Amino acid sequence: MWPDSRIQQLTQSAAAIFAGAPVRFTLIPSSDYYFCDNYAADFSEGLAPVFQYVPPKENLTDVDIVLLTSHASDVSHVMWHIRRKFAGDKLMGAWLWDNHLQHEPNLLTAYASDFVFHSHKYVSDYLITPTSIPGGHVPLGCTQWQREQAAICFEQFRELPRSDRLLVNYVDYPFSPRTQLLRALKSQMPEANVLLMAPNERSRYYGKTRAERLREWMEHKCTLILPVDRDLSMRVFDALLCGQILLVPNVIPDFDEVIPPAIQTELGIIRLEGLQIGVIREAAARATRVFDEMGPKGVEARHRYVLENHMMVHRVRTMLDRIKSVATGEARVIFDGNSALRYGLHLKGPV
Repeated sequence: MWPDSRIQQLTQSAAAIFAGAPVRFTLIPSSDYYFCDNYAADFSEGLAPVFQYVPPKENLTDVDIVLLTSHASDVSHVMWHIRRKFAGDKLMGAWLWDNHLQHEPNLLTAYASDFVFHSHKYVSDYLITPTSIPGGHVPLGCTQWQREQAAICFEQFRELPRSDRLLVNYVDYPFSPRTQLLRALKSQMPEANVLLMAPNERSRYYGKTRAERLREWMEHKCTLILPVDRDLSMRVFDALLCGQILLVPNVIPDFDEVIPPAIQTELGIIRLEGLQIGVIREAAARATRVFDEMGPKGVEARHRYVLENHMMVHRVRTMLDRIKSVATGEARVIFDGNSALRYGLHLKGPV
């Protein structure tokens, strides 16, 4: 299909879907690790009456929009399987959690999608295609807990004594540059609580109940953010939800856009100019002082910031609203490209 015809097809489908109400959507997560069992209550409260959530195990023939997540794997076969069940105007969107890794499977997923949403803006240009609309940057968020569950567990553990030791809880990926630092911290920084998991054995953390996971975060005052590459990971939001002070290196291009510097200051976030152990040690001691100085009000502010802005329902709302912007004409889809801009479909408007 020529790009102009594809644009016409997608915009007409979007317009037809949003001509009726409510718009029925479903969410198909690609990993049990990172998503809670049921977002129905959050979606009902935060997306109605415009959007109506349909659990993925129900009949999808009447669903208007299917959203899938992908973790650096090609899920195009899943998308084509679902498409065979479609009739009439339907749309499918992919939210790529790991577009900073394994470009080829991500690109195959993008080609099979109607809308593509990237989690990591700094490495997203390769996802531009002549078949799918780039829905823009939708950063990771706090997705392990449903909002009410997170709030209840937070209250349950609010009065726990918190350790001054810096929490460093990670999957130890051998391919990542952070591996050597993680192991150095474990052997050289006793004031850090370094908890590592192998990529193929994650039960130390993911074998816990949702409440036990949240408790682990709430047993510490501060944590170190170490990206696999330069990505803004979900742990930023998990730690803030639990009231922690973050130590964040200045190597994450998307950080200031997602959490503006003024808000970083309000929340007590500490930026690192380097990742030498001495720099981390000094910043960890400072983070403990900041946590104590800000006290319970600081813990509450960090928790509320995520609960009200960075949960799963907020990310899904962003994706659905961007699709809606195409339906209403608020955003315009064009085919464009040049020596500096990859040829393909582009979304001009509020992204």
